[in-house]
Amino acid sequence: MSAVPASSWSRANLRADLFPWALALVTGIDYFDNAIFSFFASYIAGGINASPDELVWSSSAYAVT
Repeated sequence: MSAVPASSWSRANLRADLFPWALALVTGIDYFDNAIFSFFASYIAGGINASPDELVWSSSAYAVT
């Protein structure tokens, strides 16, 4: 008999279990970041004297990057 139980975690199992959590975390952070930008967009536009059209372009560029 081996000292390691049969149900021990291998690297492949650990990756398979952690990947969905990592993906969810990255998606959640991106959503939160975009929500903050959307909420404060008018304050950002006022601070840099941007027109609504310029704000749309900057938010689109921000979303792409």
